[in-house]
Amino acid sequence: MSYFNENKFLGNVFCRLLLIIVMSFCLIACHSKPNVGNVNKQIGKSNVYTKEEIENAIDVIVKQFESTDFNNCTLTDLWYDEDAAIKQQTEWAKEYKVENVIVIFSNFKTGSLSSESPLTSHTTYNNYNWILVKKGNNWEIRDQGY
Repeated sequence: MSYFNENKFLGNVFCRLLLIIVMSFCLIACHSKPNVGNVNKQIGKSNVYTKEEIENAIDVIVKQFESTDFNNCTLTDLWYDEDAAIKQQTEWAKEYKVENVIVIFSNFKTGSLSSESPLTSHTTYNNYNWILVKKGNNWEIRDQGY
């Protein structure tokens, strides 16, 4: 191989390697895991649920957020506000024909998302609702959204 062809070959290899590295970085950045590391959790007063029950419901939401369609999203706030939730809780309990329903509110931010995502990229979602029903001693998410 001549000197010119050898340098051209090495240049092609370098360019291909650089392209693979850049594409890998883009794929990782575009599909990063949800961020739940610094969630501000607030538990308001409740005449219906104990602090532990509310904390357990919040923990279920954090686990769900980490494991589903919230890639490249940052969960910023989770809170329980009984005054704001009580009417919804009563309506959801009737609809689901259950006794214990809790509505937890959240805020989160999205980063770059795929076109298949139902969420909008680079958006802050405020007062996003999580509706949970109690099965035995455990909460299960039944619905979410506005």
